[in-house]
Amino acid sequence: MGELVTKVVRDIDAAQTFEDIKDWIWMAGDLIRRAAQPDYPSFPELDGETVTWSERLDLKEAILRALERNSDPLWVCSMLSVLSDTRDRDLKKLYINALAAHLTVLKQANGIVYASLLALRDIDEPVFEGAQSLCGIDYDKNVNEANQYLKRHGILIPG
Repeated sequence: MGELVTKVVRDIDAAQTFEDIKDWIWMAGDLIRRAAQPDYPSFPELDGETVTWSERLDLKEAILRALERNSDPLWVCSMLSVLSDTRDRDLKKLYINALAAHLTVLKQANGIVYASLLALRDIDEPVFEGAQSLCGIDYDKNVNEANQYLKRHGILIPG
């Protein structure tokens, strides 16, 4: 195994949190792409790197192991993003399961956001300003209202 691929696999296996991977996890995806497309454009750190199919599999397996270690959304998003670079149809069930699980969480979280907005409105806080209707299933409006309210209180939510 090449030196860089070995280091990336070792670092993936050692990582426990998003903070551990946030600055370099993109390399795993670009290395995976290089196995199928040797001239895949990337950053200077990967110039001249050649990746074999065996190394590609090692990277994929390291990412799959990592995915099981942490349920933090930023971690999961990073791992799924790297796995998408494999273009492997055998991961379809994994993607469907992730989609179903996180859509469920999103819907449940929206309920909390909506209930919080209503509670703030009920104590005369300025939420739903200019809204024509209030609806628990209007994700975009609820997120927008929550972001605007929090911003007015000096709280900025990234993303």
